[in-house]
This record gives sequence, C-alpha cells and structure tokens, in this order.
Amino acid sequence: AEAPATVTAASAPEAILAAAREHPGHCTLLCLGPLTNVAEALLADPGTLQRCLSSVVVMGGAVRVPGNCGPGRRAEFNFYSDPEAARVVFGAGLPLVLLDLGVANDDACTQDDVVRLQCLKAGGPVGRVLQALLREDLHSAAFDPIAASYLIRPEIFHTESVRVCLDGYGATTEYQHSVCSQCGADVAGPQTIVGPTSPTPATVRLATSVNAPAYVHLVASAIQGS
Repeated sequence: AEAPATVTAASAPEAILAAAREHPGHCTLLCLGPLTNVAEALLADPGTLQRCLSSVVVMGGAVRVPGNCGPGRRAEFNFYSDPEAARVVFGAGLPLVLLDLGVANDDACTQDDVVRLQCLKAGGPVGRVLQALLREDLHSAAFDPIAASYLIRPEIFHTESVRVCLDGYGATTEYQHSVCSQCGADVAGPQTIVGPTSPTPATVRLATSVNAPAYVHLVASAIQGS
C-alpha cells in the first residue's frame, strides 16, 4: 500500500534521516536534483544512512556520454550545481543506482511518443502535471520520470556495476583500471579528470539502457491513471 503523503516542518536533511530511521533497510531515496540535502544528511549522521538505506536512486551524471553544462560541457546539471555534495554522496559507500544522461535520452521517449502521450486523457493531477512537463520540454519525458520508473519497473532497465569518479565540476568519469606489467601497481585511474577528485572511485549500478516501449507504456499508464 502507498504511504499517505505528509507535511513536516523538518528540514529536508532531517526528513531524510527520520525516514531512514523509521524504515531501516526498507527506505529508498529517489534523488531528482542536486544532492545537497542528501549530503547534508550524511554530514549530520552518516551512520544512519549507511545502515538504513536500501538504495539511493540518482538522476544525474554523464559517465560515458557528453554532459550538458560546465567546462567543455562534460558535467550534468544536477552534479554541476553542487559538485561537492555529489562527491560527499558518492564517497559515502551508499548503495547507489545512477541514471545518467546516457539512459535519459531522446531514444527513451521520441517526439512521436511525446505527441501520443500529450493526446491521452489525464486521469488526475499527476497525469496533468506530466503532460504539462511534456508540453514544456521533450527532455522532461526522459529525465526525472525515467529515474522514478526505475523504482517501479527496475526489470526494464539494463544495469552494470561500474566505478565512477567525480571532478571538481561534478563531471562523472568511469574509472579505468590497469596494472603495470613491471611492478603490479595501479597505473591508470580516472580519465580526463579536472580539479580535485573524490578520494576513491565509487562503485555504482549504472543504468545503461531501458526498454523504450515498456517505459513509454509506463508513462502512459501514469498519465491515464493518476
């Protein structure tokens, strides 16, 4: 059953910690913007989130694809907006699932799909908001909704375990590992990193592709049913 919506006077970091304590091992965070609040919660009480969160699903980054902002357009907006927060979260050892610009792209929801979704009869306020977002920007169908869809239908996504580093601008780069044939030392690390990096690469589940028809059907169901 869905939990009833509640309004709290607590700050966002306080609310995150309270939810984690109330549902230890059964609490998933869905992060659709900069990771400022999660980082603040971690800095206030890292142990609670490390013990109690079952997963943290993050919309952000551009691991194997170009970014959309920052120097050389290598970073993605959410991480670029607060790169230090992203580095705190990635360095905390949390069970991270990353949906980056590689999976949130126009292939997931084409212009023709958007036209069909806009023509559906909305079943309620959530559906009307979704359609308003689609009218505003085609990419709205492929960013936040695709991350939320992972919570509902993770089986329509293909994921890989990858090691990721962040630079001082919030750009995400896959960690490339190689070993020196002479001494056995690790001689290749993050590729094209700029500025300070996270101390060690973070291991995340990176969503690399999505079943596009199944995703569009899920969005259509959300529009018509809510």
